[in-house]
Amino acid sequence: MSMFQSNGRIIWNEPALDHLLNQPSGDVGRYLETIALRVQAGAKLIVRRRSGQLSRSIKITHGRDTRGQYVQVGSNLRYAYYVHEGTAPHVIAPEHGRVLRFREGGRIVYARLVHHPGTRARKYLTIPLARAVR
Repeated sequence: MSMFQSNGRIIWNEPALDHLLNQPSGDVGRYLETIALRVQAGAKLIVRRRSGQLSRSIKITHGRDTRGQYVQVGSNLRYAYYVHEGTAPHVIAPEHGRVLRFREGGRIVYARLVHHPGTRARKYLTIPLARAVR
């Protein structure tokens, strides 16, 4: 990456430095990928597995912008944020019909409104991230 000359001056190898810092196959890119894989694996262990859809949707994106390389780990499912952050108690009302239809305890239930008690947060991304960077 750099080389010292006998007179003490440094000559930079720009292509090698660019590769090291800015390419996914460089040292920084490989380090970011290692951290991202750890976070992804930890997240998949934490999420509940009713259908497995959320677990399967947790993906890694490797990119580069004006600040340098980055990796993103997450899901594009609509409800992923609410699983991670939890929800406050809220009312669920039908969107199109006049009643809600859902299964509870093996039987089908109809209701005009449901007072949902909320859900506790399942920090499936921040917990493995904290472990991975320790």
